[in-house]
Amino acid sequence: MGVWETARTAPPGRLLTVGRLRSGPSVAEVAAAKGVTAETVRERRGRYAAEGEPGLRDRAVAAATGRGGVQRDHVRRNAIAAAASASA
Repeated sequence: MGVWETARTAPPGRLLTVGRLRSGPSVAEVAAAKGVTAETVRERRGRYAAEGEPGLRDRAVAAATGRGGVQRDHVRRNAIAAAASASA
């Protein structure tokens, strides 16, 4: 198992975060113990409630926010412009 798989913010660590909430501490206490924000703990709790363990898997941030598509469009425009300049 690599370093990433054992990181506290990797999916196994996220499952531990959710499990810790079930044993009684508040969201703020769990967040402080895990070194994340209370918002992050609430987000993980909600994803786990809605989707179970699959909800704790990594997500593609660029796809979720749309930033990836904008970046790809920008790269494509630059490539087209470069190709047009090279052929002129």
